[in-house]
Amino acid sequence: MRVHSYRLGVGLALGVLSLALGACGTVHAGAAGSGAGPAHQGTNDAAASFAGATGWRVVAGSNSFHLTSNAGSAWQPDALPAGIPIADVQDINSAPGEATVLAAVVKGIVKVATQAKPGASWTVGTVQMNWPRGYQVTGAPGSLMLTQAPGGFVGLVAGRSLGMSTELVQFLTSANGGVSFSQAMSGNTFVWRSATFKSARNGIAVEGPAGTFLDYTVNGGMKWAQSAIPSGLHGANFGKPLVVSGGFLVVARTQTSSGAQKVVLLKSADGRSFSPEGSPLVIPPQDNAGDIAVAAMAGNVWVFTRALFASPNAGRTWTQVKATGLPLGVVNVGLSSPTTASAVVATNTCKEYKSDCSTSEQTFITTDSGRTWSAQ
Repeated sequence: MRVHSYRLGVGLALGVLSLALGACGTVHAGAAGSGAGPAHQGTNDAAASFAGATGWRVVAGSNSFHLTSNAGSAWQPDALPAGIPIADVQDINSAPGEATVLAAVVKGIVKVATQAKPGASWTVGTVQMNWPRGYQVTGAPGSLMLTQAPGGFVGLVAGRSLGMSTELVQFLTSANGGVSFSQAMSGNTFVWRSATFKSARNGIAVEGPAGTFLDYTVNGGMKWAQSAIPSGLHGANFGKPLVVSGGFLVVARTQTSSGAQKVVLLKSADGRSFSPEGSPLVIPPQDNAGDIAVAAMAGNVWVFTRALFASPNAGRTWTQVKATGLPLGVVNVGLSSPTTASAVVATNTCKEYKSDCSTSEQTFITTDSGRTWSAQ
């Protein structure tokens, strides 16, 4: 698994998140009141994620994090909740216009902390896990994932592996910004890869070890049903659903026999059924890195693999952009305007051959439609 939002609020894979955050220590704060980023510019982050212009980052070797509301042009240092070590944090969600929410497992207890605005005090609560009878499962979940929607809705996905690519999933919801939760669903299902809600009632989950299933809910997560997708895309890998122009946008990708990758944009008003948007993007073999990262706003869609591909018209036409200064390994990206974006690049290093490995991240920003990038 790679660090992507996908489960860091914006996409980051939970298993790697725990690994990446495990080596954190003291924050490198910028000048007081300057809004500047960390004093050690260009150093790797332990983890970072963006949703449009809103983002957060944890500087490697720190026990606190930075927030931005302008796509990384300026950062504000902030402190994590007392009693929650960064190594125990499994997900952070900082959605535009909503409170920052953090989920952690501390000494076997699920903790959810909320912060109304940067610099404010944290409210920390305990979430009780009530696993279904018959599975003989007790204790803390193995993974946590957060999702948010306007009006104070927070969804918390708690997973406990049952082996053979299945997990016991609890989905809990909050109507008060994460201060308290009630259980919406509990059952045995495929592994959840990501979940996105556009309102307190309407959401989508990507399921399966390879993210090959889409489910939707229109009653706040109490019941889920499989989404209808175009027949030619059964078995495709689905990316994290995005909320764009009031509806859902999902990227479906398939590999071709030539080594190229075909990327199809799918749109839906409520997740019940999806239809293709624009024309497929065919990534040639030399630029196909397998995993992709996607950002979209209005009709602008950016797709990152070994190269950057952009569409200004919802996928009707695609252009390959020469992204000067941006390393390979983009795992998360957020568009704040058609020309401005922030990207998170992950780097894996090992002290020995495929052993004693760690993942670090670094944020980059562009203001010229992706042509040039600078480290933050």
